[in-house]
Amino acid sequence: MPDHTPDRVLAADEVTALSGIALDSGLSPPPYRWRVGYAHNQTVQQGGSALHPRITAERQSFVQQEDRVATWYLPAIKLRYRQPGDLPVMATALLNEDDAQDVANEHGALWGSERYLWSVTLPRSVAGGIDLGQALRLDLPAPGLRGGIAGLVIGEQIRSAEATVTLTILV
Repeated sequence: MPDHTPDRVLAADEVTALSGIALDSGLSPPPYRWRVGYAHNQTVQQGGSALHPRITAERQSFVQQEDRVATWYLPAIKLRYRQPGDLPVMATALLNEDDAQDVANEHGALWGSERYLWSVTLPRSVAGGIDLGQALRLDLPAPGLRGGIAGLVIGEQIRSAEATVTLTILV
């Protein structure tokens, strides 16, 4: 996980249930590019003679497109998978290219490698102090988790009747 250092380890003696969760088809296999829209145009114009003859080429380009697009691209993913993920342009309210490029780069850093989701059930006494967004290290007897791997808590379900907490962890 980018910029997250695990400060807690979950081991087999703490976990009461473990199961894998399938990622959305757009994220598995990983997408080879992230396209983030910015400077949204609410009034898209048709080209040709409908535009004023003195309008600059740059302005013509702007009025004919719904969004400008900043892109993160990793050719290695496209070469590695026969059909890598390719999601549509993300529509945003961003106004400038630098902000859109930052968003595209952050998505690329997070999703530019294979990711997996795990559902991990713990007793409430063990789950105390674990919050959404917290980095954890999973050292569990499952493929890809033996020896420990960093993950990020992205979901939480509390079952008060059973005194358990089920965390969704992205690794």
